[in-house]
Amino acid sequence: ENNRDPTTKITAKPIFEPRTFRKRLLELKRPKQQQKQNQPQENLPPLKVCSIEVDDREWWEQEGNDNPYGARLWPSALAISEFLLASSSTENTSTNVNTTSAAFSLEDCDILELGCGAGLVSIVAATCGARVVATDVSLMALRLCSMGWRETQQLLKPKQQTTTTKEQHQFAPVAGAATVRPGTLDTMTFDLCSNQPLPVVSSSLVDNPLSSSSTSATSNHPPKLQMVIATAMLYDKGLALVLAQRAIEACHAGAYVVIGDDDTGEREGGREVFQCELDRLENQAGVSYERWW
Repeated sequence: ENNRDPTTKITAKPIFEPRTFRKRLLELKRPKQQQKQNQPQENLPPLKVCSIEVDDREWWEQEGNDNPYGARLWPSALAISEFLLASSSTENTSTNVNTTSAAFSLEDCDILELGCGAGLVSIVAATCGARVVATDVSLMALRLCSMGWRETQQLLKPKQQTTTTKEQHQFAPVAGAATVRPGTLDTMTFDLCSNQPLPVVSSSLVDNPLSSSSTSATSNHPPKLQMVIATAMLYDKGLALVLAQRAIEACHAGAYVVIGDDDTGEREGGREVFQCELDRLENQAGVSYERWW
């Protein structure tokens, strides 16, 4: 160390930008539209969304990359997106996301996605009318999410008409279905392992809706549904531990928590760590939140 030339500078090797991206156009099946009594349910056309991935092997393999895993679409993100579509309904105002009961509506809901990666879940939720904040520690992941959302918005625009008025230049409703105006999607940098609290608002209208001892709302207006979603994050035991702590934090704030896992969670042991930490934190706090698998 003492023999080092004082004129020598130590510089980190810069991370170069991806040279190519891959656009994935997805068509997701939507639930049948509820009709009036004694009328058959109507099949809706699939929901079309766009997800952007990095398609550059050298970028993936370069040393010092902040989070290359977030630059691709994982199966669990697709599964949770399909779950949201299958469980949501434009004709329902329920705030119960239990899949064994009535569907809920994504319209006018607040959703926080942790570790959004390419952002498919956030894009689908926003397309269905939710107000979404997609977070990640990786700036590249947030960039991909924003790119996919912009491409999806282009898919939602009506085809160009000969005469276009201000009123006509809106998002086109699906023929025969209830109109769903796309919601909003914002991105922000958030480190799951930091001391910063989750950006969710505690519900003051009802007890925590996930608690088995919660009471019903007395107001004629149901409380705003808040959801915290995370996918493909149980591949690492340390990350799984932190995610469990964040899940309990979200439950304490009155939010529903939805977790999607790939087979890596079971193979690497993160899923077991996550469940054990949930049990420990619930026992420590003296609470019990309902879980559906």
